[in-house]
Amino acid sequence: GTVYTEPEFKEVFDETNEANIRNVYAFDLMVGQDRLVIDGYNDKKHNPLICINDCRMNIDDELPSNSDEEKWNTEFRTCYIDGFPRVFVVCCKNIQAKQPLSIFYGNDYGIVVRNLKQQDLARAKISALIDDDILQILGYDQGRQGVPEMYILE
Repeated sequence: GTVYTEPEFKEVFDETNEANIRNVYAFDLMVGQDRLVIDGYNDKKHNPLICINDCRMNIDDELPSNSDEEKWNTEFRTCYIDGFPRVFVVCCKNIQAKQPLSIFYGNDYGIVVRNLKQQDLARAKISALIDDDILQILGYDQGRQGVPEMYILE
């Protein structure tokens, strides 16, 4: 992920719509006297660890239930290599081939996911409104039918 100093991370993400989701996938780590934040969400396309599901059947529950804990099979671990922190996912139980990996992302993960879905929906609606306004300016009144492909923003 991307490495920030703690003040840089706060400057970029505090008071933004992404602050909560960034905090779920962020790791605060000490390097000497400096507190660094590794942002695992920033490079989500290249970070396979972000594909690990939360162990809870209902992510609105603050804590995993007994049956959730049975599925919980990985944990985050931090180790220092040449003085620099690295975050790994390690198995905490034996995992069979093709068995899904699951981890506990924290008490607020359900709230964060719900907020992210609402933000994505709002972003899509705004994008559609803007796209339609631009298409009308270009003279296309009938939605997207007949619109040249170069004008369709997906």
